[in-house]
Amino acid sequence: MNQSCTSKNIGYGALGGLIGGIVFGIMMAKMGVLIKIGSMIGMPNAISGFVVHLIISMLMGVIFALIFYKAACKRLSGTIWGIVYGIFWWFLGPLTLMPTMMGQQIGSMWKTSAMQQALPSLFGHIIFGLLLGFTYGSMRSRKKNR
Repeated sequence: MNQSCTSKNIGYGALGGLIGGIVFGIMMAKMGVLIKIGSMIGMPNAISGFVVHLIISMLMGVIFALIFYKAACKRLSGTIWGIVYGIFWWFLGPLTLMPTMMGQQIGSMWKTSAMQQALPSLFGHIIFGLLLGFTYGSMRSRKKNR
């Protein structure tokens, strides 16, 4: 069986995604964007936005665990790969997928002015990735020490 597909590994990724998602979700609440997240499922309110955000965060954590199983097996490597992963999701999420889901043309946010407006989101995605990767790497290295 592929070690990256074990329930422990998937659980570590989900936990890392949840921790990063909670902190990033609090930041998003302060920025007032959770309503926009909720509107993606037709429920434009902060609570549904937070729930959707946490589900996405956990899914992103699982994907991280599957992709970076070998590379992010320690705290430092997990943190570094987590930050890179967070930046990747900033480009893919709020700059690509979310505007497309809201009816905008793909690439409409790939302009310097739009990216500058999305800088607070970049900071949030970096924090998310840092916490995801640190948590994941910590859990992986803890497992090895047993």
